[in-house]
Amino acid sequence: MDSNKRKKKEIFKSLQAATIECCNDKVRPVLVSSTVIPSGNGVIWAGVFSAQNQQDPENTALALYDISTVQGRVKGFCTTGEKCDSESGSNLQPLSVVFKYSSMSSVAAVRSGSWIVLFIGTSDGQLIKFMLDEKFTPGCPIVLYKSDDERAVLPRMHFDPVDYKYIYIALRKELRRVSVVQCAKYSSLKDCRAALDPLCGWCVDTQRCSTQDECSNTSWVSIPKNSLKTQLLSFLMTENSSRKITLHLALSLESTGNPAFSCSFTRGSVNLCDRSDLTAVFPNCSCSFPDHILYTGVSEVSATVTIKDQKITETLTLRNCSSITENTNASYTQCVQCVTSGCQWSSSSQRCDWTHGTGPQLLIQARHTDATL
Repeated sequence: MDSNKRKKKEIFKSLQAATIECCNDKVRPVLVSSTVIPSGNGVIWAGVFSAQNQQDPENTALALYDISTVQGRVKGFCTTGEKCDSESGSNLQPLSVVFKYSSMSSVAAVRSGSWIVLFIGTSDGQLIKFMLDEKFTPGCPIVLYKSDDERAVLPRMHFDPVDYKYIYIALRKELRRVSVVQCAKYSSLKDCRAALDPLCGWCVDTQRCSTQDECSNTSWVSIPKNSLKTQLLSFLMTENSSRKITLHLALSLESTGNPAFSCSFTRGSVNLCDRSDLTAVFPNCSCSFPDHILYTGVSEVSATVTIKDQKITETLTLRNCSSITENTNASYTQCVQCVTSGCQWSSSSQRCDWTHGTGPQLLIQARHTDATL
């Protein structure tokens, strides 16, 4: 472009362009910082936009755009203060506005599988990390660093080219190298999974939470792509034609290998099912038992999953689906009682029954709580 000054205007006109807007809740005319996020499909561009009111607790917003769909052309040169539209006149709307916060000043991002990990600098010296799943649902933000004198993080941040686990941030006259992973602080598989950090996983052989490159030649157990919306353990309860109840347990984890994996289901001190009725293949297992066990009233079943030396136990309260609504006449009340007990409600027959075959998952919210749909 510098070597051919006469064609510079034509070169600019050949570039694709679109007017980017943010956001629907309020006008944010200032682009503070931006970054391109690696993606297998299209090109995702992230921008931090600022409103004029600096006292607003949500005066800045982080929005994502698919810039691979831009079709317009640049009209020509734009002077300072001039609105620089594309020839198509269309505006590019955000895929999602993923974060609103006070005085964001910079943004950087990495991709880990289907996850996007974002790093946000702020005008009061914070470095914030949070995750987005494949549908751009945000996780909980984590503060990685905060300066003592609240110096602003400048707009450009760079990952360490040798060790991706560090990022360089500039704060006025200071350059800092900050760790972007905190895997070592989690001492168990359950805590490592609860962190919901796609950069961290459980190294089965070394029995510690680490990044994948620190866990070679062994299984690395990590969070799946739907972890923001699923509990660690979920159950499905079904009955077959032989009047046998089957509990299906699903563990919301994925692994790079085949870790040692086993399950057990107990009621008190008694095993609920023997070896012939127990199957376990990571990350799922199931247990079958006669239905008369649930005809004696409410049963609490402890499900224990073991991955090598790590044990995870949850308690599920099971009820006989067929007898749940015998003492009430209101169909709405019956339906609520039925589905909140992990059973299937039939609107046609107005009765509660077992799930036959594939059915809804029963999520265990906490120990000693009922299963809910």
